[in-house]
Amino acid sequence: MCNINYQPMSFVKIAGKSIYRPPIMAHLQVDASYKHHIPEQTKCGLILKSGNRRVIYQEIIQLGRVKNASEAEWAGLYSAIHFALEQNELTIEAENDNLGVISTLITKNYPTRHTYANHYYRKIMELGSQTEWLGLRWIPRRVNYADALLR
Repeated sequence: MCNINYQPMSFVKIAGKSIYRPPIMAHLQVDASYKHHIPEQTKCGLILKSGNRRVIYQEIIQLGRVKNASEAEWAGLYSAIHFALEQNELTIEAENDNLGVISTLITKNYPTRHTYANHYYRKIMELGSQTEWLGLRWIPRRVNYADALLR
């Protein structure tokens, strides 16, 4: 197996009041876990490093009943951003390994064909309007450490 070094893409601003990227950013990784046989146990794991890097949160949030794994990823990203805002983090760079969710938000490909995605798209953008900066990027699953919280 070849060893390919992962080079992360840049964060893309999707919302926020600031024109320029602030120098101090909170870093958020999020991943969701959907259990098709027990959908009410769907949850997301998040790792939030505060902007000053003095506090690291590792949380698991119950998402409630969702229809599928894609909706779980949307709900998880929304819940994680909401959590960061509750910790008074207003400059957030978030990472997730679901390319569909991240690309939809980055390219502002709205409306989508799924009602739940439209719902969470709007809710994420509403949260983003409360921030100074909200940036997103896709990461491969192997570097999404929030995934380990769900195992």
